[in-house]
Amino acid sequence: MIIKEFEKGFDPYAEARFLAGLPLGVRKAVLESEIKTAAYEAYLVEFRRDYQWREGRIYDAESELYISDLIRSGNRPEEEAAMAAIEVGLEKGKMVVNFSPKNEKYDYPQNCVDFWRRYGDKIIWLRFVTTDEIEDFKRVWGELGGKGEVADKFEMLARPVETDEKLVDVFERLEVAKESGEVTREKICETVARLVSEFRSEFGEERLFHSETIFRLFSAVMAEIERGNMITLADIPIDRYLYGEMMKVQVKTGGCAGFNTIGQFAQGQGYFVVSGGEGVRVMKGIVPEGYKFCSRCGVWHSGQKCPFCD
Repeated sequence: MIIKEFEKGFDPYAEARFLAGLPLGVRKAVLESEIKTAAYEAYLVEFRRDYQWREGRIYDAESELYISDLIRSGNRPEEEAAMAAIEVGLEKGKMVVNFSPKNEKYDYPQNCVDFWRRYGDKIIWLRFVTTDEIEDFKRVWGELGGKGEVADKFEMLARPVETDEKLVDVFERLEVAKESGEVTREKICETVARLVSEFRSEFGEERLFHSETIFRLFSAVMAEIERGNMITLADIPIDRYLYGEMMKVQVKTGGCAGFNTIGQFAQGQGYFVVSGGEGVRVMKGIVPEGYKFCSRCGVWHSGQKCPFCD
């Protein structure tokens, strides 16, 4: 079996270590929550940006400016107040949720919810577009610990809330707008729950939480979601994920999760490059033996270098 260490994204090895420190009775629920979070971020996030944490402030390496300084130049007092509160929450190690109702004054065309999280010296900001209205925002804001009353959409914008809850728990209180085809929040939840139960039944309670099993489980979940949930487990042989030898490792980008490494088992299928009289073409089908995967453009190729990226 080929195993590739994760640089970022969903990491089954770190997940296994984390789960080992929890009581056995709660591990299944936590594992489901973590996989759902990775899937939400990969498929439903509207916008994501990475920043740096410098001396208690959010720093944008591209502009070489602090975000609070950039906002101050826009003369929007509500946004200035929100950013100050966000930085206070991040300093405490909290996730900070900021509600951004649509309004014409600041040219916000949609109702959005922003999640700010800190990992050491890295800050991740991701945004989900919702169909919720201001009254829904007020309700969720209060449930997360918001104090007092919120007068209007501008005060809502200025008062982000700190929370100890997980992103998945906050997110499931919202009505997300970015759902296309069969990839919906409900389908993601159903797929994760079903496959976790399948793996648990096959491997047993203890082995379900081993890193290799988690890797196979995550691969099966993401593969089925990628297929739009239009194929049943009978059509995707479950024993491929349960027992099959891992033939290749595919790196797939998505949302805040960054790079999710997904195993493909037995004979692989995907996009690959062929060269001939018509030049370089991308084909879809069974990947020829000996081809290498390019994580930058997402296709397989023969030879040492990808013809598109090098």
